[in-house]
Amino acid sequence: MDDQRRKLLSARLSDLFAETERGYITSSTFLDPAELFFSRGYIKQIGAEKRTFFFGGYKNAERKCIFFLPEYYEELLPDIFDYSAALTVLGAELSEAVKALRIKGSGYRNLSHRDYLGAILNLGIDRSAVGDLCITEENTCVLFAVPAVADLIQSSCERIGSDKVKTEQIPLSGDFNYERKTRSMTDTVASDRLDCVVSSLAGESREKAKIMILSGLVECNYSPSERTDLRIYNGDTVTIRGVGKFIIDDITEETKKGRLRLSARKYI
Repeated sequence: MDDQRRKLLSARLSDLFAETERGYITSSTFLDPAELFFSRGYIKQIGAEKRTFFFGGYKNAERKCIFFLPEYYEELLPDIFDYSAALTVLGAELSEAVKALRIKGSGYRNLSHRDYLGAILNLGIDRSAVGDLCITEENTCVLFAVPAVADLIQSSCERIGSDKVKTEQIPLSGDFNYERKTRSMTDTVASDRLDCVVSSLAGESREKAKIMILSGLVECNYSPSERTDLRIYNGDTVTIRGVGKFIIDDITEETKKGRLRLSARKYI
């Protein structure tokens, strides 16, 4: 995220939080992972973390809306990050702000995530109005959207590419879950510096990894980093343009030769 996006997002979050003083529950549109990562830090900075809930339609959603709650919700929901408790207390409010849709193809052709997203955006819909698109089974996609956009998709999305599809709204369900596919990988690295980690993840030399970092091709936790010596921690997300996105599961165990064991997952 650049400084202008951060500034605009900060202002928007501040306005939404201020509205809760009037007793209202407020919510943002769907934020992408970079915006969510920044938002978590900003929300903590303004002291709003105990009155904030992130919701994207299901527990492990990648794109989520941020809900700001009036002060009295702190007693109703002591742990605002407890997903099940939040659904119990906020179920009605969440259902009014986020709608779930199922799009099912005829089976004439296999439809990809790109096919579904392209058809939706071609309706003139802004990406921030739509959350995750989950390919739950062959030719079936469950997606989440703000209400007006969900209605538009349901009424207008009749074909995706050359395939005829059926679109229907479905209830939000606490039982729905979806995990993006990943491939695990392990390696050993000389240190937990970004250049060492990128070298391993990309399968390139350390010098080539440094060039990639200095060229702005690498993001750590969704922020571009040109620091080759940036320290990488467990749980960090490293994105390498042209290579992929990786979750660092572990980079702490030391081998007998003094190297570090790296365990990561690549999104596929």
